[in-house]
Amino acid sequence: MQVMTDSKNNIGYVEIVPNAKVAYSVEFDKVYVGDFDDQNNVVGIELLDAKTYKPGDLQKLMSRAKAEAVRQFGNGQPSETGKRSA
Repeated sequence: MQVMTDSKNNIGYVEIVPNAKVAYSVEFDKVYVGDFDDQNNVVGIELLDAKTYKPGDLQKLMSRAKAEAVRQFGNGQPSETGKRSA
């Protein structure tokens, strides 16, 4: 796992699965976006307001991303209209 930040733009990215291909992304909060592979596994989390992130939040964010994806799309991937560009 790797955490990357762009302090100038206050953006961060938590790469959970190195070099994973992102199939789709789900915005699950105004400051967090979950990136998923084609088997619906969380592979990364975009932090749109990185200063709100605390290192201990990762597990909670992963759970929230997966729960939001399931809430929005069930067990499948979102339709083309529900996807956020990866």
